Parts: sequence; C-alpha cells; structure tokens
Amino acid sequence: MNAVEEVLLAARGRRETEGDVVFLTDYVLAVRIGAYRHERHGPQQVRFDMAVATPARPPLAPGEVVPLCGVLSYDRLVEAIEATVAEGHFDLVETLAERIAEKILQEPLAECVSLRIEKLELKKARAGTIITRRRD
Repeated sequence: MNAVEEVLLAARGRRETEGDVVFLTDYVLAVRIGAYRHERHGPQQVRFDMAVATPARPPLAPGEVVPLCGVLSYDRLVEAIEATVAEGHFDLVETLAERIAEKILQEPLAECVSLRIEKLELKKARAGTIITRRRD
C-alpha cells in the first residue's frame, strides 16, 4: 500500500464528509541518518512519500477558481521535509517521520498525514517506516 492509499484509509475515520488529499511522492533527498557507526560518515539517499488529508472544498461556481489560501500547497510538504532534515543527524527513520508529521499537522488545513520514509542505500534491500498521524 502506498502513502496516498494509507492516508485515504486513515481519512475514512473522520466524521466529516469526504475531503481532499495533497500528495508528494518520490521525493529523494540526502539525509544524515542511521544508528550504526558506518551510517554516521555521510548522508544517505532517502525517499519520501506523503499524503495529507484536508477538508473538502465547496464546489466552485462557473468561472470561479480555487483560491490559493484554500489549498495546502505541496511546497509546504517539501519545506517541512527539508527543514526537518536540516536539523541534523537522526538515528532512526521513525524519529525523522514523527518530526515531519508534527510540522505538517501545524498547517491549518492539514487534518491527517501519512508519511513513508525509505532508506535507499542498503546493500540488498530498502527499509523504512510508514506512519499516519491525525490532528488531535
């Protein structure tokens, strides 16, 4: 199941009617991450996939456009990832995921975030975590 599917499943638990989802996939960034000694010598390539559930927008009138203030820009998702990564070394992908999710849920339109983080430089596999967090 991918990150978009994860957040859609999580969003079904909301009491509101259907909402919208903003997503970002295949965002790869060099990250200082890892608990092992050999992982502390330099950054590793890490892939981020994220989906964020937002409230449903009302239908548009003919000729009306969606106002920018009425959407959660995917730029905010990228900014949350980059700002968190810039904080320094993370021993665990789970810690990195929690910190990014916290930043996303500070966005006024973000109701639920599903985040998949995958370390790409393991020798024979890839590994990571998937979390889903909702605003309280």
